Amino acid sequence: MYGNQNNSTCIFQINKNLANMQQDGKTYVQLLRTLEGMTSELVLHRPYTVDAAKLRKREEKDKIFQLLASFGSEYEDLRSKILMNHDPSSLTRVCVAIQRKEAHRKVINFDFKIPLSETRAYAINKSMNNNRPYKGK
Repeated sequence: MYGNQNNSTCIFQINKNLANMQQDGKTYVQLLRTLEGMTSELVLHRPYTVDAAKLRKREEKDKIFQLLASFGSEYEDLRSKILMNHDPSSLTRVCVAIQRKEAHRKVINFDFKIPLSETRAYAINKSMNNNRPYKGK
């Protein structure tokens, strides 16, 4: 079980690196070596198969990995949670989890838009009340 968790994380990282690979001053040969190194590492984590069911599952996982890689750092907790699962679910379940996370973020980050004049009036009123000496009954 633990090896499978690590496997998903490694495959995700390799796919992310492949998607973000750029020449960045490397020669063609250096770039090709990097590409071959990453793809052979990917083969180590995902052995060759002709089983149609395994290939469909692998394709779905690749879609999940591409989707997760496209999100920013604010989704890191969700990404980690999905990648650490024994099996990264289905694409549909991942999409539902992402939609739930976005809905939650919208509720948490809901902005009460108070006009600036009301905010200033409250602050001035509060400061005036704080400067008055206390008069007991």
